[in-house]
Amino acid sequence: MGSRMREITREEVRAAVDRARSVALPADREILHLLPQEFILDDTGGIHDPIGMVGTRLEVNLHLSTCSGGAAQSVVTCANRAGLEVTDTIFEGIAAAESVLSADERELGVCVADIGASTTELAVFFEGAVAHTAVLPLGGDHFTNDLAVGLHVSTEEAEQLKLNYGNCVVTSVPSLNEVEVGSDGDAPRLVRQRFLAEILEPRARELFTMLRDNLRSGGVLEALGTGCVLTGGGSKLPGMLEHAESLLRVPARVGSPVPLSRMPGELASPEFAAVIGMLLYTHRTQVRRANEEMGLKDKLKSIFAGSI
Repeated sequence: MGSRMREITREEVRAAVDRARSVALPADREILHLLPQEFILDDTGGIHDPIGMVGTRLEVNLHLSTCSGGAAQSVVTCANRAGLEVTDTIFEGIAAAESVLSADERELGVCVADIGASTTELAVFFEGAVAHTAVLPLGGDHFTNDLAVGLHVSTEEAEQLKLNYGNCVVTSVPSLNEVEVGSDGDAPRLVRQRFLAEILEPRARELFTMLRDNLRSGGVLEALGTGCVLTGGGSKLPGMLEHAESLLRVPARVGSPVPLSRMPGELASPEFAAVIGMLLYTHRTQVRRANEEMGLKDKLKSIFAGSI
């Protein structure tokens, strides 16, 4: 913007955001999201939508989300080979948030932890904007592998034992309960169900300790006004909420995706949060782009109408 007072337009807002693309990044990184946190108009901050306001200088604070360029291209290539055309990419934690968070949670502060198979994606929202994103190198498969090693069974059997009898809090399991293991051809044997919990509990503590330390280093640990929302398939493991609340010192809940029109009921489960969120994100961004294009068309019509 220049030095004279003028009304802020959508084009000027877009230009302010796009200027952040000039930031220097390592050669193997590319920008995934440019997410405005607040706009600053003539030293007045805390503005979420400056369009229509009057001022001389517009600035923006952004959250910059990056990813490995090679990894992103590999995913796009796989999708293309499967016959799918990729028009956009989205961070999985933000996608999951689209389907499990309320407006109040986004405004007052919340952390979404999407516990997937091999990683856990984090997205922290505060005052309606993304304040922090991260990926933790721990997921549900690590719990399964721990059981496979500890019980000397295959990963397939360990997964079923985790789903059917797993718990991350040892004291929540009755001391006399036993489960049968060795169904893959070995002689079946009985083990205490608490033994499974003794294997799973340390891994859960490691995950949420890592999560807490990541939020602290990102400066957002104290911003969780409404707590933490766990989603993804790994969030269904009993005892995960207790560890989240104990280590983060905030309330925690399991987030299931909001039901869409005519959506099968079985999809309203945490493991589908990111998939449903991608649909919602795509719909929202397409509607916004359509509105912007319509606004441009109306502006052009008015220009040509005035010249006739």
